[in-house]
Amino acid sequence: LAVLSWTLYGIGVCLVLTRTISRLITLRSPKKLQMDDWFMVFLVVPFTGTVICANAASLVYRTSDTEYSILVQGLRMRFALEILHIATNWLVKGCLLILYWRIFPASTNKKQRRYFTYTAACCLISYLAIHVLLPVWCHPVTQYWTPTPYNIQCTTYQNHSIVTLALNTLTTIALFLLPIPYIPTPRTLLLLALFFLGALGSVAGVLGRYYVIHDPSSSKYLPWYIAETTTLIAYANMPFLSSLLSSSSKARYRYISQTTLGHWPRSYKD
Repeated sequence: LAVLSWTLYGIGVCLVLTRTISRLITLRSPKKLQMDDWFMVFLVVPFTGTVICANAASLVYRTSDTEYSILVQGLRMRFALEILHIATNWLVKGCLLILYWRIFPASTNKKQRRYFTYTAACCLISYLAIHVLLPVWCHPVTQYWTPTPYNIQCTTYQNHSIVTLALNTLTTIALFLLPIPYIPTPRTLLLLALFFLGALGSVAGVLGRYYVIHDPSSSKYLPWYIAETTTLIAYANMPFLSSLLSSSSKARYRYISQTTLGHWPRSYKD
């Protein structure tokens, strides 16, 4: 798990760094970075915490005769993992929503605007619902890191995972479908890459929650948690890579990157 998780973490951080460099090249000043850019930079913090907690929580599943103090610490990390994993994923969604709000043309009709508003509201309500219900499934919350809790949900996280799976899948698919009408049709490679990453992220998210629900005593879900987040980060950063490619490549390759990976517009005026 350590090698895989830190490798995926490295990929995710490199993508964030690449996006930031691309935006700086395009905007020519850090002061011109926009809110979605800062969202992407900030989410590195909970993403780092997610990987650290995943590796620490894996100790709980390795042996049955773990020392009590180590077991409690591992269970605390397991609880923190849920909070940080969800926070990172929803920060990516928030980043995408801000981006979509900027790139949608001013001529967008009311129906399409309404769909955007509903999607944004759904993301916010889903995030709040997951966190409100987390202590409801296991009360008091301290039972989550008690080795012998009164409620089995404090150990299995099954009810929490069922709700999170439903809401996460719903909001993820809605966000993946939202920008498709606004991606220029010649950008075939970009469109295919986004479809692939969207499908991969959805599958990783479903598998992560499936293993928690189906086999809560196993650590099989941990790699899928990290894979889902890394894929979402890749999806959110993919459209910005062409600016960096275009500025650092020869004319022929620059033309190819612009016609296949061209970035989304940065505002209504683009």
